[in-house]
Amino acid sequence: MAYIGPPPSQKLATPTSQYFSGNGSTTFTLNRSVNVAEDLNVFVNNVPQEPGSGKSYTATGTTLTFDAAPASGTNNIYVVYRGLAEPTTRLEHDANAALAATTGTFSGAVSGTTGTFSGAISGTTGTFTGGELQVSSATSDATDKRAFFVTGHYTNSEEDASGVILQSVSGDNLVDIGGGQSAYNAATKVRFYTAANATTTTGTEKMRVTNTGVGIGVTSIDKAFIAYENSGGGGYCFEFINDGNNENRYGGIVQCGTDDASGTNYLFVFRDGDGTSQGYITFSGGTVTYGAFTAHHPCILPDADNDAGYAYGTLLETTSIAYTQKNGADTERGILYNVQKTQGTNSKAVLGAYGGSMVGGPDEETNMHQALVLGDGHILCNNSGGNIEVGDGICSSAAAGIGQRATANPSMIIGIAQEAVTFASGSETKLVPVQYGLKQFIPWS
Repeated sequence: MAYIGPPPSQKLATPTSQYFSGNGSTTFTLNRSVNVAEDLNVFVNNVPQEPGSGKSYTATGTTLTFDAAPASGTNNIYVVYRGLAEPTTRLEHDANAALAATTGTFSGAVSGTTGTFSGAISGTTGTFTGGELQVSSATSDATDKRAFFVTGHYTNSEEDASGVILQSVSGDNLVDIGGGQSAYNAATKVRFYTAANATTTTGTEKMRVTNTGVGIGVTSIDKAFIAYENSGGGGYCFEFINDGNNENRYGGIVQCGTDDASGTNYLFVFRDGDGTSQGYITFSGGTVTYGAFTAHHPCILPDADNDAGYAYGTLLETTSIAYTQKNGADTERGILYNVQKTQGTNSKAVLGAYGGSMVGGPDEETNMHQALVLGDGHILCNNSGGNIEVGDGICSSAAAGIGQRATANPSMIIGIAQEAVTFASGSETKLVPVQYGLKQFIPWS
């Protein structure tokens, strides 16, 4: 349609006005510039004022000047700008009403207490002070409902990157993290951060999930699950608890290796602090193998010897039996051995060889030590029975805590020598490699 004059505005127009409070001054600052006093309509206590010098007021630029100071009051001076109204491209919304729309694009902040959007919302920031943000793909009863929290992909032509997808479907309420929908690119890493207090920014990454596996305390993951801990003050890396006070609460299952158990299948590998292998638990053909292997009995030393313990390989003999405690009473099978160094030749009370102290261990023991009784190890020996050959039995000697080649028939031995040992003198002692085992032994003829 043809028209005369400037093109019609494509924007909403809002007349502008301004309030002042009379305070004894004759000058006030306008929030927009004017050319002459006639660009304004000015009211004082709802009484219109006449523009012009020598009349009520003058105005130029952003300065409004009264011939005489208006009466004091709150917002009692009202100014209407008679020039072009201020254009705006936004729709004003009642701040006290809920925000409802089908789609929305916001280039700035969105703030409010309530809001309902049945379509897309995009923007840079948003604040909802009502405490709950509810997003749903549908509102009808008995209908699958979904909410998608995604972000744009680094490459604009790609599908958005998936974050969290919430679903409520028949029989299930689902939370999918990092993927689950063909419309979005899945996450390559899901990271979890924590902090020691409520005022730490960024935090520390404690867990990471990648397409390779799950890592706790690590960022490089080459296994299905890996956990790293450096607690500093001591403690365990992990703990599994299956509570319930019932014998059907099992500990764990490891399933690995060949289906028919052929070959050597590794259940566990034990390593020291720098990663050097110390031993294995393997299985083959229905048999579980432990190696390298040494078994010990828990034992209690005389108080005088508790702090220092004994040298590795010192022979121990039993002086009495005690039991571990549960709820203030002896357990049925938890035997503890009160021991001392062997005190004579061919002691029938010999128990094993000293392995090490467990004082201050995980259970905070105050007097607990290891008596090595089975598997690989050593025994401190002298030449009381002569030089030692492979296969000789080792029993106690007359020297306290020292073994010798068994010569009596029978002898109560605690190990079989695995290496020939020659002594240079009667006072010399050596650690003799043995296979531990308590038994009566008939010396070789």
